Amino acid sequence: MNDTLFSEYFIGELQQTAGILSGPLKIAGEIILLPEFEGIRKAIESDQFQLSMDRAATKNREFKNGNTKKHPPAELVVALFIARHFYNNCYGERGYSMLCENSSLHQFIGRLGIGKFPSRNTIHEQISALSEHTLTLFHQAILNCVKACDLDDFSAVIIDSTAIKADSSWPVDSALLKNLSCKVMKNIQKVHDKLPCLERRGIPLKRLQNYCDDMSKLDFVISMFKGKKGAKKMRYKSYTQELLPRCRKFITRLEKVLPKIKQHCSSIKSSMLDEDFSRFIDKVLMVEHRFKMAPEDYDAKTARKIYSMSDDDAAFIKKGGRETVFGYRPNFAFSANGFLTSFILESGNTSDSKVFADCLVENKKMTVESAMMVSVDDGYSSATNLDYAIEQGVELVSISGSKGKKLLGEEIYESENYQLARNIRSISEAGISKMKNYHNLERFTVCGLKRVRQETLISTIGFNLERLYQLLSQIELQVAA
Repeated sequence: MNDTLFSEYFIGELQQTAGILSGPLKIAGEIILLPEFEGIRKAIESDQFQLSMDRAATKNREFKNGNTKKHPPAELVVALFIARHFYNNCYGERGYSMLCENSSLHQFIGRLGIGKFPSRNTIHEQISALSEHTLTLFHQAILNCVKACDLDDFSAVIIDSTAIKADSSWPVDSALLKNLSCKVMKNIQKVHDKLPCLERRGIPLKRLQNYCDDMSKLDFVISMFKGKKGAKKMRYKSYTQELLPRCRKFITRLEKVLPKIKQHCSSIKSSMLDEDFSRFIDKVLMVEHRFKMAPEDYDAKTARKIYSMSDDDAAFIKKGGRETVFGYRPNFAFSANGFLTSFILESGNTSDSKVFADCLVENKKMTVESAMMVSVDDGYSSATNLDYAIEQGVELVSISGSKGKKLLGEEIYESENYQLARNIRSISEAGISKMKNYHNLERFTVCGLKRVRQETLISTIGFNLERLYQLLSQIELQVAA
């Protein structure tokens, strides 16, 4: 164990800590004293600079001040995103009150010489501004501490995937068409209401509003078919003979009204209206394709898919014989000692076998170590993946299940080392279960791939800090004994 990194005195203090935030903050406090934190500080300040520029752009002002003195120091930002992980409802009034009462966070802030506790808006703004690059640097700093303390050498990699729900309701075509049309109508109405009386008369919206009301009523009617005898036929009739024709009339009318409305709004607002209208058209085409009513030139493979009002990157995740989930399918890589070393998270329902190579590359990038042993389930089974792992210097590639047995051969599959490698797959299963149940990954609370990856990184950092805290405390217990 490297005594200069975490001394026995520090571990003794760590053992006496109480509360979910105390241990992780103490370890973070030691990390910010390391030389490598300078790179993290610069990355945070770069994010804050970008935040200032975005503020100015939102207000249509020129950004002139080139420093970040008005922003919190980088050390405080680190404490805030760690606290945000363990108090995931801190943006709400009750959660923020609980965060304000946390003595560990107050002590950390006090040591920085800051007398005022940051507001809810500041916490939200600073955490949202953090880039994936910044969070990755801090994640790598934690993994470097793990290696320096000889708690793991990252020679073993256990990979598994899971389905995580998106922050969105289950997609229903009629409801989405209703909501998208209402959104377009609402934004147009805002511009229309600010026009002088004579100009408002020249752009009547009554017909558009009637179409929106019709779609809302039809959505309700369609929703009431569920569970009834002949529901499929009734639903088909309502979509093809009533809802979709109304949508087409809405589009035709909007194509005449929208150019007149756009003459009276800013370029940003005009772009928003165009995007809302485009999303509505794309959804109408999707539903028409479902009922074989789409134009002949419509290509379902390349067309934009609209499944949600808030998250365009979420998809239907089908994993084995389990219940279909609307959300994301991350692949997590764990070490032999239970640390989450890396993850692959993209939009869509990509099969495990297709991301195996990416998982190994990302794991090596995060740990700066080549894996000697890899353990996966039969979802990753393929001769290509096995050959790739061997080319990368992996000495033992364990693939469980019937597919793995067929690929590896019975003799190798039943050997002692391969049985041991299969047994440690429980590390990934337990890790994913803990991430979902205790680290806020049962369901995402943000939308869009960028924000989802950010939230997953923060959860990964919180998970690893907690694991590091547990192992360091156990070492002290063993020394004391």
